[in-house]
Amino acid sequence: HNTSLNKHTADNVLLCHILEYTKTPDVLLLEAKRLTRPNGLVITSTNCYGTVRSAWGLLISIRVFLACTFKLIPYIRFYTFKKLRYKLENSGMVIIAEKKIKHMGKTRLFAVLKT
Repeated sequence: HNTSLNKHTADNVLLCHILEYTKTPDVLLLEAKRLTRPNGLVITSTNCYGTVRSAWGLLISIRVFLACTFKLIPYIRFYTFKKLRYKLENSGMVIIAEKKIKHMGKTRLFAVLKT
């Protein structure tokens, strides 16, 4: 959330499976934007546990929810594609590419944002 690195020190920033585990994703996205040079890319990969498309996906979501409830894993946010896309679009960057992936019952959104 606060790397203490200088502004515009990275050509690209990768946020891989982190947005769903932070309570302050807006702060994290602002820091990624701050670190990225103008016209640089912020690339995200986020599990969208709120978008359940199969029985296997529902089972995984329930398992994750219970593990979080019993403090076996840290905080987790259950995004839907729509809510995550809204969050990314309001970060002050522009989504230039995205792809939905379904794998083993999980749904993910890969997005590339331009600063």
